[in-house]
Amino acid sequence: MDKARRILKRLAIIIVILIAVVYGALWLRWPLAAKPIPGPEAGPHANWWDNPRPMSQAEAEALRFISSVTWQLPPEESSGVWSMGGRRQTGVSSIRYHAAFAGYAAALAGMHTPACPELTAKIMRSLIARMLDKFTWHYVEYYWRQAPTFPDPVAFENIMYSGHLLHLLAYYEAITGDDRYRTAGFDFVWDESTRIHYDTMKLAETIAGLMRSSDCGGVCCEPGLVFFPCNNHPQVGLLALEAMGYGNWEKERRRWEEFALSGFGTIFGGGAFKLLYMPRYKIFVPRGVPGLDGWSVLWYYPWASDPERVGQVWKRTAGHIDWTAFSDSNPGLTNIPLADCCGGMGEVPAAVVAAFDFPAAVCAGDDKSAALLKGWLERFYLERTNGLAYIRTEVKGKIASTANYLIGLSLVNGADSRALARHPLPRDYFETGPWIESVLPEDATIYCAHRAGSNLMVELEAPGEVVLRLKNMPAVRRVEGVAESAWKYSGPELKITLAGRKKIMICR
Repeated sequence: MDKARRILKRLAIIIVILIAVVYGALWLRWPLAAKPIPGPEAGPHANWWDNPRPMSQAEAEALRFISSVTWQLPPEESSGVWSMGGRRQTGVSSIRYHAAFAGYAAALAGMHTPACPELTAKIMRSLIARMLDKFTWHYVEYYWRQAPTFPDPVAFENIMYSGHLLHLLAYYEAITGDDRYRTAGFDFVWDESTRIHYDTMKLAETIAGLMRSSDCGGVCCEPGLVFFPCNNHPQVGLLALEAMGYGNWEKERRRWEEFALSGFGTIFGGGAFKLLYMPRYKIFVPRGVPGLDGWSVLWYYPWASDPERVGQVWKRTAGHIDWTAFSDSNPGLTNIPLADCCGGMGEVPAAVVAAFDFPAAVCAGDDKSAALLKGWLERFYLERTNGLAYIRTEVKGKIASTANYLIGLSLVNGADSRALARHPLPRDYFETGPWIESVLPEDATIYCAHRAGSNLMVELEAPGEVVLRLKNMPAVRRVEGVAESAWKYSGPELKITLAGRKKIMICR
């Protein structure tokens, strides 16, 4: 009997030690990079809208694909194209992510055409409408039906939806100058009797309030779970609004950054970022996840207090990437496990991981890795057809992967997600100078459109006559780049006969 007691006592001690070790591992905080240095934000970026580079042919092709699945998509085809995520919309391939990434891609591509925001606006309005559609956010019924705020999808947790929505709304106004979502607002419609009205600023303050009440400064996605990448998006949105003069959330930004940088680093491999933090228990899931790192770095870059820390984090990220998966010897590789520590998480296509890592490497200044990932994607997964291009994956990865590929292309070609968030178009940009309100035919391609003093510099391609509807340009004295007989101005429309791609100067 005494021997049995001694054995049981030793077992109990061993169990207690094991529990302590496991809890210690879950509680342990490991820094990702140096702590933020208190101080003001970095100085303003150069006026990127003064002389942007023309959009590349590859960007134009990918952007045509984004158009084909947004504002150009016939309603009867929508359910087939946007069928990812299933009935519940709770997984990592849900509609909200595809809509958000496609919107960010459109905004960055729009940095090539600041004086012609029409295409960016049409794409982003279509995607914002999809985000506001009940089917995209109805999963709140599964997670928060008992919450006193139900069915409001943004008032409690759920930053995996509300953060993306705020990011889209802020980027939309920053690049188009259209304030409709901030002034007129929008509705979340649950049923015939339940309609919840918000506007951009109400959404921003609601999210900021959740940040303030959080023990770490981050907001939960699913109930009780805080993820780093999801919390990037509201920070980008808040910063962009701040840069437009609509508020100040520096304290919230710094609090979350300090917590995240000091605690989300992994020590058990799998990735640079721990999967998640559980505020209720003050513990982390310590293992990283392939693909999540790229997403995290890509959208930390715009709001990071110091862009050098982005490079520090990417260096750790790159060390966790299995680079053999993205070599020519592995063209048939299709899936990568989401995590080898958490059973049941499933797999994600390698192309999806590469599509996140490619633009992240660009943001971090790792040109060699960016070129490797871009080349691998283009050799084995890029499909070009009928003037458009997309990443060839299953429906659950196609739009988001193509969007992230386009983001990478735009970043390589001079667009800058950090500049857009920190130095958006001046609020009077569309009131104080000439710009192009619309372009016909709709399949005309605008590669570049910006001001050159009081004139407009435009690079465009069309199969014949193109009509530019001009704003704030009462007269056109000449159009350089085409014969005088090839253009006619009858305010506000400028008709030009083209044969292929041309660079023109529209002079007042």
